[in-house]
Amino acid sequence: MENSLELAGITKAFGRTGVLADIDLAVQPGEFLSLVGPSGCGKSTLLRIIAGLEHQDAGQVRIAGRVVDRLSPRARNIAMVFQNYALYPHMSASENIALPLKVDRLSLAERLPLLRYLSPRRPRIERDIVEEVGKVAEALQIEPLLARKPGQLSGGQRQRVALARAMVRQPSLFLMDEPLSNLDAQLRVHMRDELTDLHRRLGATFIYVTHDQIEAMTMSSRIAMLDGGQLAQIGSPAELYERPASLVVARFIGSPAINILPARLDASGSVLVGNLPAGLVVPGRIAGPVSLGLRPEHVRLHAVCERPMPMATIRRSEHHGADRLLHLDLVEDRKAGLIVRIPQDDSGRYQPGETYGIGFAPEKAHLFDGDGMRMAVTGTAPARIGAAA
Repeated sequence: MENSLELAGITKAFGRTGVLADIDLAVQPGEFLSLVGPSGCGKSTLLRIIAGLEHQDAGQVRIAGRVVDRLSPRARNIAMVFQNYALYPHMSASENIALPLKVDRLSLAERLPLLRYLSPRRPRIERDIVEEVGKVAEALQIEPLLARKPGQLSGGQRQRVALARAMVRQPSLFLMDEPLSNLDAQLRVHMRDELTDLHRRLGATFIYVTHDQIEAMTMSSRIAMLDGGQLAQIGSPAELYERPASLVVARFIGSPAINILPARLDASGSVLVGNLPAGLVVPGRIAGPVSLGLRPEHVRLHAVCERPMPMATIRRSEHHGADRLLHLDLVEDRKAGLIVRIPQDDSGRYQPGETYGIGFAPEKAHLFDGDGMRMAVTGTAPARIGAAA
């Protein structure tokens, strides 16, 4: 309970523009929860409301079971790491890290250049602060950097200093607003590992905002996806990837993106791609257009088609290390593209301009109704025409 977070009915608008609508969210102590979603979905605004930097129009924020809506950011016992790190350029790394402790423990007079020497307790407090700064610097392996100013540090080093400043207060919650977005690709991968390891060592509760779904998938205990100011889905990375609740979630989660093929339900509840049965049955639903989702790794290409299958032609291929991505166009609908992930060792079998039958295992397919919501597939067609063997 000590590091828990509960949001109940959080609603926020800026003027006539609604940003968040009735957000309910519970974060357990020690969780690493990522807030993801497209730009403008409200994730940074929600983080700022948790921090107390913005005030919601309705709803409650509870930290460790206590309502904190009327508390200042400082009184909420949280630490926030910003995208730009927010380090003071005229202070050394050590001074930046020590600043929140000095503000908490020393009076204004004790922090003034001349009056501070009149305080008998100041030397003891400052010794304690130096010791605590040293401990957190050792944990993040930045001891050699403590005398440097931010302008003398690399992006990764500045991020570690910002993390140290957050850690030194031993907060209830760590709030992070896209802290890796200013780093190059190689350093982002390295810092993802460091943050994951830091979370495991501290056992603290992390709320992490990112637009990068790969960061969220690799680091999080759970992911909460926002869309249009509403909570689209919350669950483990595997749940959002394997059972997306909507077309919006399916398209956002996964790299490369999921394939979405136009399909329809016939009167018997069978799913058809073009005029070919896809091997899926949804009884009790009204006939009409639906969307069929296939992850790139679940699509199979068949050079010899023993049964009718949708056909697609390879347009180009991309080298991705151990994998290769094939980009195809459906023969019957050139506007419907398809991406297939194959092992690099198999890439010699497939060349641009070649046409193949498209197959898949029905249990790996995702089906969405006309409103973009997930449909429960309650059976598979006996013939499984068009499905991979």
